[in-house]
Amino acid sequence: MVIKSILGNRGNVLVVMALFSFLVLLSGCGPAKDYARVTMNWQVDQEFKSGKLQPEYRYYFNGPSGEPTALLALRKEYQLKSEFWHEFKVGGQLKSWVENFPGKFGEVDDIEYIQIKYRGMEITGKNGERIGMLYTKYYYVVAWWGEGNQIIVTQPEPSGGQRGIWSLRRKWSYD
Repeated sequence: MVIKSILGNRGNVLVVMALFSFLVLLSGCGPAKDYARVTMNWQVDQEFKSGKLQPEYRYYFNGPSGEPTALLALRKEYQLKSEFWHEFKVGGQLKSWVENFPGKFGEVDDIEYIQIKYRGMEITGKNGERIGMLYTKYYYVVAWWGEGNQIIVTQPEPSGGQRGIWSLRRKWSYD
């Protein structure tokens, strides 16, 4: 009674705000994602550069079809769940892309304004086995498990290292 007489209606407001804050905190505590491991791998880099295709993989590209941001090879027993990747039939297209990527080395990406260098990455499964490979000019990629044999792979983005102190300065400013 003493507290209510001191706070008046403000006490009710404080209680409502405290409950609302508590609910907001709880809403962010959903189940954690089961992430797959995505790491740089020079062997994958060499496999893409050699152009040797592996029949146990499905192939996808990200970005414009004329000059993809990344290529993804995923073992056929896994189902990719993503709007960012587009499956393509393996053939001359993959060879053409991989042959053109080295010519882009050192050029400046017009969108992110970083130097282009494609790198190979490996996606490993729950038991440490390779389930996928990436060949990408952006090095930040996240993958996690969906239901059953589904895997979600985000579109690649420039990593902090690509935008670090060694990245190129932008030609424009907000001034």
